[in-house]
Amino acid sequence: MVVRFINWIKSLFAPSLEGAKAPLTKTPVNVSRSIDKIIIHCTASDVDKHGRNMQYYLYKWHVEERGFSDIGYHFGIDLDGQLLAFRPIGKIGAHCFGHNAGSIGIAVHGKDKFYQWQFDELKSLVNKLCKEYGLTLDDVYPHSAFSDKACPNFDIKEVL
Repeated sequence: MVVRFINWIKSLFAPSLEGAKAPLTKTPVNVSRSIDKIIIHCTASDVDKHGRNMQYYLYKWHVEERGFSDIGYHFGIDLDGQLLAFRPIGKIGAHCFGHNAGSIGIAVHGKDKFYQWQFDELKSLVNKLCKEYGLTLDDVYPHSAFSDKACPNFDIKEVL
């Protein structure tokens, strides 16, 4: 009981992630690496079990459990439809094995249930990124195009 209480207290003071909660306020600037695709993911997280705090959940999963240097996605869209900036676009992501070098990774928080406001934000972000990097919707892929996972658990062509 005491251990659960201490863990609960610790969860209230989640690690501070420099720049990880900063919302995108302007169109991204050009980067020194070539961007040829955008890859859409879901966090595949059971929100009731893992909680609503996308940033904290991804930090624990990517950094503490998997040993990544940072959250592997460039952007995230939380349950409220808020856009979160995780990894600078200039830094190669860690979200899709074999396809990280030329891609931007975007994760939508959830597993089987998503909300229209999340999709609205995803569509807006993808349109901005496509415009900025000279991409089309044909350059936007679900994670499942490159792995045997069902990720992102929704049809991106219907959403975008």
